[in-house]
Order: sequence, then structure tokens, then C-alpha cells
Amino acid sequence: MGRKRLSLDGALLRLSRFSTWTIRHALSHILILGTTGSGKSSTTFKQVIIAMLRAGFGMLLCTVKEEDAREYKKYCMEAGRCASLFIWRVGAAVLDFIAWELARSGNINNVVDVVGEIIEIALSCSPSRGKSGDEFWLSARQAHLRYTIPPLFAAYGRVRITDILAFLRSAPKSLEQMRDPEWQKTSFWWQTFIKAAERLKQGPIPGFDEAAAQRCAEYWNEFISLDSKTSSNITITLTTALSRFEQGILSELFCGETTIVPEILFHQAIVILDFPVQSYGEDGAIAQKAIKYLVQRASLGRHGMDARQGVHPLGIGMDEAQVMLYHRDAEFMARCRSSLVSVVMATQSLPALRVACGGDNAHDRADNLVSNFNTIVVHSSGCATTNRWMADKIGRSLQRRGGYSQNHGTNSSHGVSLSEGDNWGVNSNSGGSTSHNSGAGGSSYGGGSSWGSGSSHGGSDSYGRNRSTGSSQGESWSVNETMDHTIEAGWFGTGLRTGGDAFGGRVDALWYQSGRIFPETATNFLQVEYQQK
Repeated sequence: MGRKRLSLDGALLRLSRFSTWTIRHALSHILILGTTGSGKSSTTFKQVIIAMLRAGFGMLLCTVKEEDAREYKKYCMEAGRCASLFIWRVGAAVLDFIAWELARSGNINNVVDVVGEIIEIALSCSPSRGKSGDEFWLSARQAHLRYTIPPLFAAYGRVRITDILAFLRSAPKSLEQMRDPEWQKTSFWWQTFIKAAERLKQGPIPGFDEAAAQRCAEYWNEFISLDSKTSSNITITLTTALSRFEQGILSELFCGETTIVPEILFHQAIVILDFPVQSYGEDGAIAQKAIKYLVQRASLGRHGMDARQGVHPLGIGMDEAQVMLYHRDAEFMARCRSSLVSVVMATQSLPALRVACGGDNAHDRADNLVSNFNTIVVHSSGCATTNRWMADKIGRSLQRRGGYSQNHGTNSSHGVSLSEGDNWGVNSNSGGSTSHNSGAGGSSYGGGSSWGSGSSHGGSDSYGRNRSTGSSQGESWSVNETMDHTIEAGWFGTGLRTGGDAFGGRVDALWYQSGRIFPETATNFLQVEYQQK
């Protein structure tokens, strides 16, 4: 029977009157960003998960907070999918990942790979996790497992974590000890090799023939001869990581008879991992990361299985995604589209992802991760790094900047001058003269007089007044064109509503999709409004 054709263009969400978000879009993954309290979990994350549930997706939902499982159950009720729901609590189911991988692939080397990845997950959750550049120790641990697991399988026909630990703990510390008959009687390591050799004589063992047995013996001879500090570091790292599975919730979840397998998700099952990190700490994170990795591993191989295994799409939902990251996530996301898997992550900021990725190349590793999200939804964000990154991602466009100026002026002057003057003058003069002459011998008589007078009068008056006034007025307009950010980084902190009473329960988000043009905006982004419920 061929695989039923899935309509990838079926709408999951209606973003606006003219725009929808489809299954095809979902299979290119979605990242939701926004500061705490921005409404990202109560709107976008919630609506995306419910839409996938309504469309018949299988779903794996990780939990960080105590209330997450209850919220996810409400999503299932709203979508009408409670009949498909399984809440995986501690004690409710067991997944022996070693037995599962051996049954799935029949290849003991694949079991080595799976155990190695589970150990890396356990180490990545430790506060004292190593750097990403510790390639030597990673290779050494993997080699140690490669020459531990096959002899165990050859000897007992199965492999358990307790057997791996017993084998490693009882390995000889020197060649002299290995040759000691008394030590040989009590060593699980020695007894394993004896049983493996006996079974090999009875017939071929998958993944362990004479040549493999010889390589195994040579490896252990070399390992025992190593510097004791180096060999003990390799062994202690493995036993410390695996010993977490000897007790507590990791033992209950992964050690025992298998009652659940990842493949149920291919048949529209919804699995909520109800061992939240807030309650179970590192063990809760290890358990969920391990299950997520096993689901990813199964998903990439689903098309090699029966055709019925590849009919329905699968969603992996992670709120507070930074807590659930594992370095294989980016690689998986780059490859899983054809396996019909959609990854939904919600987190506060880009720096949160960088911190979670860790290692020497945290910046590049985080960038590699986010490059796999074709849909990015940004809620109100107070993170300058995230806002600048998003502004750069949207890009620049030709912006027209207008300018306007206006001026007005008035001047006036008033003056009055007044002067008055009187210039009066009186000039009078008078004079007179008299003369009288007489002489002897004769007489003569003469006399005369004169008189003069004069006067003058003058005056002057003057009056003056002056006045002047003036005004000026002007206006100017200008328009400049420049290439600048289409959306400024600061807008993500001021232009999006965050719900609650202050905004009447209304929440805004900016949807960005590369390779798409929204008809409402003629760009690759669209502002969407939600009403919180």
C-alpha cells in the first residue's frame, strides 16, 4: 500500500484576511521569540500547537515548568485530541533505548552510537560540562564503548546499562592483574570475554566475529598499558554518566522492559513528557533530551519502514526551548523536512540560545541552529541583541525621509523727537556827542550832537516724529532617500502590545518568513494581533 498523499498546502493558521500559515510552512520549523511576559506562550506557541493537533499531527511536548503538562492537556481538549493523548509520568512507561535500537536496526554498532549520544546528553546537562572542543575525550569514550558493548552482546545476547557499568568497573588496571587467576574468578569483565569466546565457538554472532574479538583483545591490551591517569579519566567519565541510570527517575524511565517506543508518534499519538525540569532538575532535562533524541533518530529513518509509518506529520514542541537544546538539534532540523517533522521552539532571546549551545563556538552554533527556522515570530522584546539581529534579518529598504521648516519674523521701530527753543535778544545802544569851539581874535561858535538806538528779537520752535515697521515669513520642504532598516531595532521593544489588562488582552507579534511575500504588506513580514483567552 502506498503512502497517502498529504496536502502540504493545507492551512494550519489564518494570520489575516489574505494570509495563512500552512503545513508546508510548519515543516520548515518555527522559532518564537519574546521577553518574559510578552504573551508568546499564551498566543503564538499555543495557537501553533493547537493548529497542529487539529490537523492530526503526532506530537511530542517537552515540559520545563510544573504547569506545562496541564496546559498541554487543555490544548488537546481544545483540539479534540484527548483520545490520542498519553501523559508520560515517572513509572507510567519504560523505554529501554538499547533494546529498542537493537530491535530497530539489528546493528550492534548503532547501539554503540546511541549509548554514546545518551552519555553526551548526560554530560551536557552537568554544570561542569566540558568544552565542545574536547574531541580527544569524545573519541576516547566512543572507542571505549565500541570495545565494551559488542563483547557484552556476544556473551549474553543483550546489553543493559548495569552490565556496561559492571564491565567497566571490573576491567583490569594492569597486565599483571589481568593474568591473576584470583582476580579472574571475580571479574565480570573477564567472565564476559570467556562467555563471548564460548558462544563464538557455537556459531556466528551478529557484529562479533573472530576478527572483531581479536580487535577487542588488542584494544584492551593497549588500554591497560596507557598512563593510569588517562585510562582512569576515560573510564570514570563513562561510569559517572551512566551511573545516573542506576537509580532515580532515569532508572525508572529507561531501565526495564520496554512499554513505549518513539514510533507511536508516527500514528498521531500525543506524548507529554511530564517530568518537568523545575521539579526533577538535571535528571528531568536528561530524560527529555534523551527521548527527544530517540524520536529524532526514529523520524529520520521512518521512510525506510512500512509505508504506514510515514503518513502523518509529527511536531516537536518546546517552550523554554533553551533548556531542551542538544547539539544534534540543528543537524536534525536540516534533514527532517522530508520526514514530515516540524520543530516548534519558544524562548526569550537569541543570547539565551547561545548560552544553551555552550562551548567555544556558542555564537556560531546558535546561528547555525536558528538558520533552520524559516518562520520566526517576534513578540515584544527588550533584548537589544535580538532586536538588532531581527532588524538585520528583515533587511534594509529605500526609506524616504521628509523635512519641513517654517520661519516668521517681525520688526518695528517707533521714535518721537521734540525740541523747542527760544532765542531772544535785545540790543540797544545810544550815544551822543557835543562839541564847542571858540577862538581869540575872532570868535567862532560851533556845536553838534548825535544819538542812536537799536533792538533785535528772535525765537525758534522745532518738532519731529518717526515710525517704521517690517515682517518676513518663509516655509520650506525637503525629501531625502536613503537605504535604512525597514524596521528599526527599537520598535520591537515599543511597538508590540503584551496583553493583560493594560492592553485589553491584545497581543501583537511580527511574523517573518523568508521566501514569502505577504499581500497585505508586500514584504516578507506581517504584524499579527491576538486576543488572549
